[in-house]
Amino acid sequence: MRTTISAIAIFSLLLFQVPAFSLSNIYLDLNGAYTNAGDLETLPGIGLTLAYALHENVNIFNRNIFSATTKDPNTPEETEYSYYMYLAGFQYRYRISESAAFWTISGAAGWTQAKYSIAQTGNDESDDGITLAMTTGLLFEATQNVSAYIEVGYHYASYTGSFSEADVKGFQFLFGIRFTVWGKNRPIFEGY
Repeated sequence: MRTTISAIAIFSLLLFQVPAFSLSNIYLDLNGAYTNAGDLETLPGIGLTLAYALHENVNIFNRNIFSATTKDPNTPEETEYSYYMYLAGFQYRYRISESAAFWTISGAAGWTQAKYSIAQTGNDESDDGITLAMTTGLLFEATQNVSAYIEVGYHYASYTGSFSEADVKGFQFLFGIRFTVWGKNRPIFEGY
C-alpha cells in the first residue's frame, strides 16, 4: 500500500509539473523534525519535501518524514519506536512587508506507519493508517536558490489495526533548508 500511495503522489506531482516546467519554481527541502507522537513517544527525525509552485504564493508538496528513537538503550527494557509520515498538501506563503521573509501555512494528508519493538520480549507491532498535519512558520530567502525555514504544527494519525487504540497525535517542529532546483526566487535586492 505504501508503494502505491508513494507512486501516485510522485506521478501526480510530475503530472502537474510537466506542462508548466518553465513557468514555475520547483523546490527540494531537506527537513529536520521533532515530533510528539503521543503513545509512540517524542521522536527526532529527518525528511525530504518536493514542492511545486502553483502560484507565486501557493505550493503543492509531497513531504516524507522518518522519525525514530530508542528508550532505555542497552537494557532489557530497550524499546525502539519509529513513525513514518508520507504527506501531500498545499502551502500558502505570505510575504512579510517587502522583506525576504514569508509567513507560511501548510495543510496535508497522507499515509503513516507506526512501529515499536521491545528487545526483551521480541514483541514487534506495526500498523498503517492515515494522517493529517497542519503547520505554520517562517521562511527566509537567503539567495535566489536557497531559503531556510522553521515551522510548528499539529498532526493526527488514525489506525485500524494493532494501534487502533493508540493515541498518536501531537505537536511537530520542522526546520530545514529549501533549494530552488528549477526557476529562482525573486532577485535578492528587489524591493527590500
